[in-house]
Amino acid sequence: MEHGVSPQAAVDAPRLHLEPLRSRRAEDGRWVRSLAYESVGLEESVQQALRRDYPEAPVAFDRQNMFFGGVHVAMRDDDAFSGAGDSRRGGSVAVVD
Repeated sequence: MEHGVSPQAAVDAPRLHLEPLRSRRAEDGRWVRSLAYESVGLEESVQQALRRDYPEAPVAFDRQNMFFGGVHVAMRDDDAFSGAGDSRRGGSVAVVD
């Protein structure tokens, strides 16, 4: 909403999951950052930056995945209601008058 997109576009946007210094141990015994992201709809330049900044084998999902959870939105704009359901978790919207 903050970036001027519809509720559904915001819910459908690619997601990422970062676990700093907790997830996997490198071969040398140090803790490393773990990154997973949805590549569908994510600009290639952003993907390149993620791979560069998180070189410890980032996981790229080639489509939306329920790993990233579900986000559902309910909105009120003056006297109208709307919302968005996350297909990653079977979400849907119904506005009842």
